[in-house]
Amino acid sequence: MRKENCIVCDSPNVEFVTSKAGYDIIKCSTCGLTYSSPMRSQEDYSQEITHDRWEFNIMVEWLLNRKNLRNLKVFELGCGDGRFLHKLKELGCECYGIDVNPNGIVKAKERGLRNVFNTILTEDFSKRFEKSFDIIFGFHVIEHIDNLKDVIRNAKAMLKPEGVLFLSVPNPERLSARIFKESWDMPPYHLTKWTKKSLHLLLENNSFRVLNFIEEPLTIKSAYIYVVDIQIMIVNILSRLRKTNSSNYYSKGNNTDKTKTNKIGIIKKLLRILIITTSYVLGYTIYFSLAFFRTIKILPNNLNKGLSLVVVAKKGLKNHALFEC
Repeated sequence: MRKENCIVCDSPNVEFVTSKAGYDIIKCSTCGLTYSSPMRSQEDYSQEITHDRWEFNIMVEWLLNRKNLRNLKVFELGCGDGRFLHKLKELGCECYGIDVNPNGIVKAKERGLRNVFNTILTEDFSKRFEKSFDIIFGFHVIEHIDNLKDVIRNAKAMLKPEGVLFLSVPNPERLSARIFKESWDMPPYHLTKWTKKSLHLLLENNSFRVLNFIEEPLTIKSAYIYVVDIQIMIVNILSRLRKTNSSNYYSKGNNTDKTKTNKIGIIKKLLRILIITTSYVLGYTIYFSLAFFRTIKILPNNLNKGLSLVVVAKKGLKNHALFEC
């Protein structure tokens, strides 16, 4: 492997961590960024499902503190089915967004969002909306993309002179990452893992001023990540234990073999139900146990971190008029 400098801070202090799915995973000891080599996305996000996120309500609460909400022009990078933009539209914002999922864009338009587009954030697109937006949002997007600097530069071009950028990423200090391996936070799905320092440098190097970081607390809703992690863990264990069968194990014309096939289908359905039930029970058992131990002060409060880390940054040097962070 040819040693290259960090893709964010350009430090030579990088080290090889491991390999996964054809990628080398590299960590920078200067800014803390973990990234993939090559930085090339191979995932198809055209069927990506939009999730309700903790950030949605936080951003809405923040916006409600602004008096002239109806004059606010906002853009969401990776808007999915438009559920967040729809909230802002109901508050009177003028809403725009893009997503690579064509089905998501169709659903967004069904919500009454006209200015949503099935595309990526290119330089040509940013020129079309140069200096147009007061706020740009990007929830759990930048860890997926391979052209980081281009996207940040294009987003900056679309912001008004003192516009604000909100980005969220998986929090590297979340408790679930300490308990589980979390393969979903690795390539080819996620190409980068961000720290506060690496986010700060990414934005600062692109002429943004970082105003604040906000961490999602560990709540009963955010504890759902434990359920997902346990499901993945159980499936991986079963996959390793499962014996591979010959393609000719069953004869197509044999009724007895068809009966066996039907029984296997039933067993698989029951196993799926068992996996889902077990993951919910274990996942929320972990959450309530941690909550109890924190209450009686056996565990420190710094373990009370959920999935998301939000960074708030503004374009320009003057104090921003919209938010005090």
